[in-house]
Amino acid sequence: STDIATHLNWADYVFSGAGTTALETCCVGRGLFVCVLAENQKNVAKYLIDKGLATLMTLGAAEHLLESAQRIEKILGQENALREQIERQKLNFDGRGAEKICEIMEARSITE
Repeated sequence: STDIATHLNWADYVFSGAGTTALETCCVGRGLFVCVLAENQKNVAKYLIDKGLATLMTLGAAEHLLESAQRIEKILGQENALREQIERQKLNFDGRGAEKICEIMEARSITE
């Protein structure tokens, strides 16, 4: 299926690049592991990691893979940490992004 919402609703954990799919995952609220697959994903990854919304995965050399495996093992072994991550996702992503932008634009057009 190409329906991302179906896949996200089915999954307990999502391994994703730090792009749109990672943001969609935060809207659904799932354990999220991200890696930077393109230059334009660095800021998204930094935001997600800094806010505690995702766990960073590092691709490349063997030592990076070992670090990533240890991060996965750590968060999977701590149910509270995973629950807290999902709660933070829900606080930061409520699925009303487009609606909020429209409200801001309307408010600005009224005052200008």
